Amino acid sequence: MKERGYIRSETAIVLKLRRMKMHQNLAGHSARNERQGGDHWWILDQNIKEYVLKHLYEIDIRKVDKYWFVDMIQA
Repeated sequence: MKERGYIRSETAIVLKLRRMKMHQNLAGHSARNERQGGDHWWILDQNIKEYVLKHLYEIDIRKVDKYWFVDMIQA
């Protein structure tokens, strides 16, 4: 994961998934919106990719992790 630019260790990711009661076979990312009381959302990778491609003009690329972004778009 370090080779792809991710900072968190594999152990940290596994522990976070356990705390959030996420299953390993779900291909996606968690998101949280503070305005909605901090609810957790699970968003599938395919849905993220579709949204990014449809709404690219709304995304400030400077605020996106470049390694994650390239990995997401090429998948």
